[in-house]
Amino acid sequence: MGCWRLRFKSGRAHTLRPSLEHARMTASDQSGPLDRLIRMAWRRAWTRLAVLAGVVVALAVIGSFLSTEDAQTLVAIAFPFLTFGLFLWIAATYGALSRLRSLRPLDPLLSDSTWDTPRGIVLILRDGMAVNFPSFAGILFCSMFFAVDGAQLRPSVEQALRWTGPRFRRQLSRVAFIRKGRGSPTLRADVEALGSRVGARASYTTIHERVVPSEDPSTPRWVVMVAFLSRTLLGFLPAGRFLGELTEVRALLLRVLAFYRSAGDAESMGRP
Repeated sequence: MGCWRLRFKSGRAHTLRPSLEHARMTASDQSGPLDRLIRMAWRRAWTRLAVLAGVVVALAVIGSFLSTEDAQTLVAIAFPFLTFGLFLWIAATYGALSRLRSLRPLDPLLSDSTWDTPRGIVLILRDGMAVNFPSFAGILFCSMFFAVDGAQLRPSVEQALRWTGPRFRRQLSRVAFIRKGRGSPTLRADVEALGSRVGARASYTTIHERVVPSEDPSTPRWVVMVAFLSRTLLGFLPAGRFLGELTEVRALLLRVLAFYRSAGDAESMGRP
C-alpha cells in the first residue's frame, strides 16, 4: 500500500501509511465498550428486519404467479405471521437498546465488551470482573478469576467467555454453592443482604476449583461467581443500584475465595 509524505512549516516530514487496522483502532478509541454494543445491537436489528423484508418480497414474487383468489389466500395466511414477526422485531430491538442504555452508568468502569449469541451481553470491568446479562432471562452473573496463589486475573473478553463456557466448566469442580439455607451461615447472610440491596428477588454464589492440570499459566485455578435474579422473569436489575454495590460485590467474591481457599489448604495440610 502506498504512503504520502507531508511536510509541515517546521520542516519535519511525516509519513502517513493508510492502514485498515489503524482506522479500526482509532474508531475504537473514539467510542466506549457500551457504544460498540449499541452499534452491534442496531446491526443485528437491521439484519433481522432485512430478513423479514426478504420474506415479504419472496411472498410477493410467489403471489405474482398465482391466481387472484390464491394470492388473496396466501396473503390471509402470511399476514398474521408477518405482523407477529414485526412485533417481535420491535420488542426485541426496544428491549435490547433499553437494557444497554440502562447500563450507561457502568461505561466509565468498562475495559471491554461483547454480545455473545448464546450468553447475551458480556462486560469486562477494569478491575477484572466479568458481568454477564443473558439475553432472555432476568438474571445477572458477576464472575472473578484467580490464579493458584489467589492473585486475581484480569481477563480479556475472549478469555472470560472461554472460562465461563461449558468446555472449561468440565475442568472445574464445585467447591461450594451458597444460597438461602445452604453454605456458610456468615457468607449466606452476606449474599442475601447484598441481593436485597441490589434489588434482586434471590441471589446465590458459587466457587469452583480447576482440577484438570493446565500448561497455560494464565488459566484460573478458582472461579467465583455471584448471581442476582430479578423480580420478573424478563426484567433486569436497576443499573444504578447495582453500580452502587459494585465494591461490595467484589468484596463478597474475595471473601468467598478466602474462606474456601483457606479451608482447602487446611484440609490438604491435615492429610497424611
